[in-house]
Amino acid sequence: MVCLNRDTQISSQSSFFYLQLKDIFKILGVLLVPLTLGVATTLLSIQQTKLNQKNRENDIDIAQKQRQQDVFLAVQAEKERILATYLQDLATLLLDKNIIFDKNSAVSSIVRAKTLTTLIQMDAPRKRQVILFLYETKLIKRNSKYALINLFDADLDNLDMSLSESKIKHYKTYEKIDIQLRGASLVNSSFKWRHLDFSDFSQADLKGTNFQYADLSNVDFSDAHLSNTDFRMANVSKAMFAYANLSNSSITDEQLSTALTLQGTILPNHATAPVENLIMNGDAEQRCSNNHAVFPPNWTLTNGSISAVWRPQSKMELNSKCSFSPLSHHDISAMHQTVDLNDYVDWLFNGRTLYGFQITLSGTRNGKHYVIINLRHRSSDGKILENITICPHSVKNEICGTTSLVYQEPFFSLYNDLFLNDKMDTARIDIEIIFKRRFDSNSTLSEGNITTTYCDNIALNIYLMP
Repeated sequence: MVCLNRDTQISSQSSFFYLQLKDIFKILGVLLVPLTLGVATTLLSIQQTKLNQKNRENDIDIAQKQRQQDVFLAVQAEKERILATYLQDLATLLLDKNIIFDKNSAVSSIVRAKTLTTLIQMDAPRKRQVILFLYETKLIKRNSKYALINLFDADLDNLDMSLSESKIKHYKTYEKIDIQLRGASLVNSSFKWRHLDFSDFSQADLKGTNFQYADLSNVDFSDAHLSNTDFRMANVSKAMFAYANLSNSSITDEQLSTALTLQGTILPNHATAPVENLIMNGDAEQRCSNNHAVFPPNWTLTNGSISAVWRPQSKMELNSKCSFSPLSHHDISAMHQTVDLNDYVDWLFNGRTLYGFQITLSGTRNGKHYVIINLRHRSSDGKILENITICPHSVKNEICGTTSLVYQEPFFSLYNDLFLNDKMDTARIDIEIIFKRRFDSNSTLSEGNITTTYCDNIALNIYLMP
């Protein structure tokens, strides 16, 4: 029997373990190679897939951009074709001497329809081209009457007619334009630095439009929507804002004080402006004093003596009222004032203006003292076109003619449409107030005695119609 010692046993066991580990490593080596190749192949495949996907996405993006570009170019080409066709068609009409072209003709209606259809398909730069073409051919140039082409409801949103300050001197032809864009939609448009004297934007939608540094003198903005409009540094001298909406606009009180009329205008603070009285000092309260009588400025005294006097309502009444009254020994005292209507000539000729006259009177019922009012319509050369006489009911048949108008205390008002009455040539209106008393040998006025005949609240207002 052979016995192994301890060392021999340990050595045998170590060899055995060594052989086992070696075999294990060989096996692992054999297994790891394909596994590593598999993992690498998988990773490469994933990376390739992502790359291919990215390339496909890039190809799709490029294709989409190309299609968009193609569509854009096609749209632009179509717009250019439409614009060219429109300009060519209008040029043909304008050059045809056999075609009668006025604002009431069928041709004008056809051109309007074609223009509105064209504008709705145009972008802002091409809209500008259309407007400049129409203006140059005088189809939308404003004059004493309406333009030949009516652009009411035309889509002119985002129209840019502005000029930069540096380029104004190079564009003298278009720097000043008196254009007719009545009733057009001009939302977010720009007329910066333009001279738009006497242009017509009445009833137009001008929300958010830029009029910075523009000359807007004598421009018609009546009934226009001007909310959030920029008027910084603009000149609005004698501009017409009747019934316009100026809410939240940047126009200042100083600018508005130079406007021709703010009749019914919604102001930037959302308040509504009152109708302006064109008669200066028509309210005796403005010049009255309880210590002495004062003749009102801006009136011309033609006979006797008239003053704004402090008149107690009754002996028991603490409050008093001022009125115009004669202060003289004369049987007749008269004063007059002239109202200039030259700034309203365009509106008179277009039948868009009427005037209202109002006056309050007292002390005329007994017929001993009375007031006669004359309203004389005069042309620019001073010719009397019409004389309207207004008499009290108590003396009409005796003193005034059969064509005279009649008033009864305490209030008289008259509204006159100069266009309908064929008085469009009226350039001014003379208002004459005559205080009379019947001759009576038993009653004479002593020095300082005040008659019982009064008038007050004399007003003449111009009302503009759309």
